[in-house]
Amino acid sequence: MNVNQRGIMYQYCIALALCCTAILFSNESFAHTLPMPATSLHLQAFSDEVTEAEAGDSDDEEPPPKKWTLSARSSIMSNQFRNGVQVSNNQPTLTGGLRVTHSAGAYGSITGTRRLGANGFYQQTNLLAGYTYSAADYCDLYADYTYFIYPNDDVNLFATATSLISAGASFYTPVMDIDVILDRYLGTDDASFVTLNFSRYIGIGEDEDLSVSPMFSVSVTRFEVTTARAKRLNLPAQQKWGLSSVSLDAAVNYALGKGFSASLDPMYLITFIGVNPAKASNRTSQFVITAGMRYAFKF
Repeated sequence: MNVNQRGIMYQYCIALALCCTAILFSNESFAHTLPMPATSLHLQAFSDEVTEAEAGDSDDEEPPPKKWTLSARSSIMSNQFRNGVQVSNNQPTLTGGLRVTHSAGAYGSITGTRRLGANGFYQQTNLLAGYTYSAADYCDLYADYTYFIYPNDDVNLFATATSLISAGASFYTPVMDIDVILDRYLGTDDASFVTLNFSRYIGIGEDEDLSVSPMFSVSVTRFEVTTARAKRLNLPAQQKWGLSSVSLDAAVNYALGKGFSASLDPMYLITFIGVNPAKASNRTSQFVITAGMRYAFKF
C-alpha cells in the first residue's frame, strides 16, 4: 500500500468517526451515558428501577446491566504537543476517533489526526488497547499499548516510534487526584517520559452537568536518536533525564444531553526541549486551546 493509499485510508477513519457521531445523534433511543458523579448514578438507577408496587407480582427478571460503552470523539487543537514535544510544527490539528470500554476495565480505540493549514496533511493513526485495574477505592492501575502509523519518519520527533507502552497509577484523595504515568516509546529511536498530574474535579449544578477540572502537570524525559534523522533533523544523539514540560489547564465539560457533551480545555504550556532538544534556548511558553465534541452510549 503506497503513501497516497494510506492517506486515503487514514482520512476515512476520521470521516467514519464523524459520521458515527451524526448517525448516533439522530437516534433518540439512546439514554444519556456520560461519566457521572455518584449522586447522578444513584438517581439514574433509581429512575430505571421498577418497584413491586408498580409492576405488581410480575416475575419478569430485571434486564442485565449494560457493560460496554462506545464513544465517538472529534476535537480541534490550536497546536499539538505530546509530553511537551512539538508534533504538529505549530499548526492546528483535527482529531477524530472511536473508543470502546468494558465495565471490567478493558478499553480500546482508533484515532486519526490531520494537520490543518495551507500545507496540511494526514499526520497519523493510533490504534490502542489497554486495561484498568481497580486496586482499591483510592487507587486504579492501568497499562495500554498504542501502535502508530505515520506517512514518513520526518513528521515529528516521534515518527520513528512504531509503538508506545504506557503504565500508570491514579490515586484519589479528598483534596486532589494524582496520576503517575510512564510512557516508553519503541522503535528505531528510544524515548521515555515520566509525567505527574495533579487534578481536581469540580461539579457545578444539581446534576453536575457542568464540570471544571483544573490540572497541573510536569513531565521529564530521556531519549536517544540512533538513526540518520539525528543529522537530518539536527537532533542530539542522546539526552539524559531532564525536564520536558510544565503545564496548567482547566478542562471544562458540559453535558448536552442524550449522550452528547462539549469540552473546552485552555492550557498554559511551558516546554523545555522543543523541536531540537539540543538547544536549551528552545524553552517556550504559549497557550494551547482544545475544543471537542463527544457522544457516548452503553450497550
